[in-house]
Amino acid sequence: MSGDNQGILLIEDEQTVRKISHDILQRNGYTVYVAKDGETGEEEFNKHKDELAMVLCDVVLPDTRGIDLVNNFLQEKSDLAILMCSGYDEEDVHLSDIQNNGYQFIQKPFNVKSLLTKVKETLQAAR
Repeated sequence: MSGDNQGILLIEDEQTVRKISHDILQRNGYTVYVAKDGETGEEEFNKHKDELAMVLCDVVLPDTRGIDLVNNFLQEKSDLAILMCSGYDEEDVHLSDIQNNGYQFIQKPFNVKSLLTKVKETLQAAR
């Protein structure tokens, strides 16, 4: 699978998950911008929004709800693909809210193949 240098903003508060996800995506041809919380996510989005094709965002962040963050991003860049992720169960992350907004979702922990497959599906669905 080749990412064709498509830009992905990865917003994940857990350092290990952030590092592994970054490495997987980068090794597979994506250009990855990384943020550890909503505040740095907004900073990275504002710096790189023209290069972004997708946001991969944790549902629960230390300083905001991931869904609120991506909703704000979409007001500025409506063609952005959105993939939400969480290690919490479906009720805790309000999966119906995610799906009602038309966002894709991947449950953590995920493996290399499932992450790459879901990223590819999310990008294709947004076209």
